[in-house]
Amino acid sequence: MRFPHSILVVFVFGCGSVSDSTPDAAVLADASIDAPMNSPDAASVNPGMALRFDGTDDLATIAHDASLDFSLGTIEGWVNLTDESSGALASMWGQGGLADKIMLRFLNGEASALIVRVGVAGQSQVASAVPANQWTHVATVYDGTNLVLYINGVEEASVAAPGTLPTPVLDLELGVQAITGAGQTFLSGDVDEVRIWSVVRSAAEIAANYDKEVSAATNGLVAYYKFNGTGQVVVDSSASGNNGALGTGPADEAADPERVVSLAPLTD
Repeated sequence: MRFPHSILVVFVFGCGSVSDSTPDAAVLADASIDAPMNSPDAASVNPGMALRFDGTDDLATIAHDASLDFSLGTIEGWVNLTDESSGALASMWGQGGLADKIMLRFLNGEASALIVRVGVAGQSQVASAVPANQWTHVATVYDGTNLVLYINGVEEASVAAPGTLPTPVLDLELGVQAITGAGQTFLSGDVDEVRIWSVVRSAAEIAANYDKEVSAATNGLVAYYKFNGTGQVVVDSSASGNNGALGTGPADEAADPERVVSLAPLTD
């Protein structure tokens, strides 16, 4: 999420609320500590906030809602991984629990879109390399025929996957790729601008908007997380009101990701 240009005129790497266009020393100090200049084009970045996941137990939880039940759709977001080996940007779980899921995850240096459906033999998966320590936009689209993966607005891979998505019945989770048990692995790095759509976003729409914010009124946008603000609430900027929480609930806990300055390279 970015802040207005009036702030950018004065400083590039800042955070927090401001009452005028002049940042104080603490704001600039926080930016220099929490957000090293590793953006591919730092001058184009509008400062905002991201969530930093520690790779050990951090996650964010969004209670299941009927607006998240869709048979075709799109998941996308920005990541800056410090460890490419595990974790998920977003995971949605169906009736079969671990055997019935939709996720956009990271494994062995790759972004991987995965669908597992109860009653359907095998799983549908498509993957492409994602570098560590660099902001990268990842998106997956499922249109009922193919599962497609995009990196920085460009289609990188696809696989045939006829059918429909499993209907989610459990909470939407960010930063973790399994509910419980030995298969539970956590994302290590920063995440920003997570969007979930109940519609198939076209290649042209993804290319045109992956590095921009979108309107809350955009057709099919059912969850949109910019991660600004303070406290435990993860605010949904879509019209659906799918607010969530850092960690597993309203109380502070060790599983809460940290809010930090984002250097995701969003442009106008």
